[in-house]
Amino acid sequence: MDIRQEIEQANRKAVERIIASRPVLVDIKPAIKAIRGMTETTVLHAGPPTKWERMTDALQGAIIGGILYEGLADTPQKARKMVEREEITLGSNHDYGALGGGCGISTASMSGFVMQNKAPPENATWMTIGRAQVWKKTSEGTGWYTGTYDAGIPKALNYGCYDEEIFKKRRWEEEVLPPAFKAVIRQSGGIDMKHIIARSLHMGDEGHFKRVAGTLLLARDMMPSLLRSDLDRNTVQQFADYMVEDETYVGQLILPACKAMADAGQDIKNSSVVTTMCRNGTDFGIRVSGLGRRWFTGPAPMLTGIYFPGFGPEDATGDTGDSCITETIGIGAFAAAASPSIVQTIGGTVEDCVRYTKEMYEITVARNPNFTIPYLNFAGTPTGIDVTKVVETGITPVIDSYMQHKKAQVGMIGAGVTRGPLSCFKEAFEALGTELGL
Repeated sequence: MDIRQEIEQANRKAVERIIASRPVLVDIKPAIKAIRGMTETTVLHAGPPTKWERMTDALQGAIIGGILYEGLADTPQKARKMVEREEITLGSNHDYGALGGGCGISTASMSGFVMQNKAPPENATWMTIGRAQVWKKTSEGTGWYTGTYDAGIPKALNYGCYDEEIFKKRRWEEEVLPPAFKAVIRQSGGIDMKHIIARSLHMGDEGHFKRVAGTLLLARDMMPSLLRSDLDRNTVQQFADYMVEDETYVGQLILPACKAMADAGQDIKNSSVVTTMCRNGTDFGIRVSGLGRRWFTGPAPMLTGIYFPGFGPEDATGDTGDSCITETIGIGAFAAAASPSIVQTIGGTVEDCVRYTKEMYEITVARNPNFTIPYLNFAGTPTGIDVTKVVETGITPVIDSYMQHKKAQVGMIGAGVTRGPLSCFKEAFEALGTELGL
C-alpha cells in the first residue's frame, strides 16, 4: 500500500467515526467541576492558544469581563493587572476539551452543557449554558432576519462587552436554565442533538449562523418533559420566554455536539482530516486527526457581508470564535445550500449558497448521510476536511459568522462569510509528510 492509500484509508476511518457519532446532552455542570485542569483563576478563550499581548482589544475585554464576573477583581484595571502579573491562567477552550462562541469566555463558576458522544470512541465536551446577550436598541426595527439590521446592537461577554446588565443577565440564566435542562434530562435520559440538527437542515437552517428551526425543535422536544416535571410554573414560563426571545439559542448545544462529533475522528494515524477549526481574532487555527493536539495557525481572516448601520470593514476585528467547529463536521456554511434565506443576513446570493456547498465537496472525504440537503436531492453534507485536498486544489473552507467590533465594549456589528487561510493547511500538510517520513 502506498502513502496516498494509507492516508485515504485513515481518512475513511476518521470520517466513519464522525458520521457514526451520537452527541447527547447528558448533564449540566459548572466549568470547575466539568473541565479537567480548570481552576478558580483560569479563563479560557476561543481559538488557538495565544499570548495576552497578541490578543485583540475585544478578546482582552472579554477576558477582563470574565475576571470581573468571577469576582477575582473589582475593577477592569485590577483585572488587567492580574493578567499581566500572570495571576490568571489563560488557555484555549479546545485544549481543555471545551469551546465557546465569539470570544468563547469560560470561567470556573459558569454552568455548561456536558455533551457526550455515546458511540465509540466515546468522548465528552463542555460549553457554557447561556450567552447573556443584551440588545442595545437603536430603533424599533422589525427583525434580525430581514436583512435590515435595524433592531439594535447585541452586546455580550463573548462580543468583548461587560457591564452590570450583562452580568445580571448571566446570573439570571444561571438560575433558570440549569434546572430546566436538568429536569428534561431526568425525564428523557438526554437530548439527542444529531436528530435536531438533521431535522433543522430540512427546515431552512444551516446550523452555524441560521438556527431558528433548531431552536424551535429543541423547545418542542423539551416542553413535554418540562410540563411533567416538578419545576414551578414560573420557572417553566421564564424558560419558555427565554427560548422565544433568543431564537438562535440552540447554537449553545449545536457547538458542543459538533465538537463531540469531530473529536470522534481524532488521533487516527496517518489521517489528514481536520478535527478542529477555530479563531481568536488574531490567529486561525486547525488540528489534524493524525497529528495529535498540535496546532497549525495562520492569520485570522476578515469577513465580508452586511454591517449594522454606522459600521464598516474598518471597525471589524479578525474572525473570532470556536463556532466554525460546525463547518469542521459538515454543517454551517458547508450546508449553505440548505439555507438560502441566510443571504439576507450575511450577504451574497442564493446561487452563492449552492456554490459554497458544492465547492466544499472538493476538499472533503465524504457526504454525511445523517445531514442531507433537500435542494441538492438530499445529498449528504460535505464532511471531513482533508488538508491534502485543500493544498492540492487551493480551495479553503468557507465559514459564515458574526462580525465583531475590534474594540471592547461595542459588540457585534454584522455578519458575513470568510475562508480559512491556506497557510495553516499547508503547514499541516508538510507536518503530515514529515510524520510519514517523506
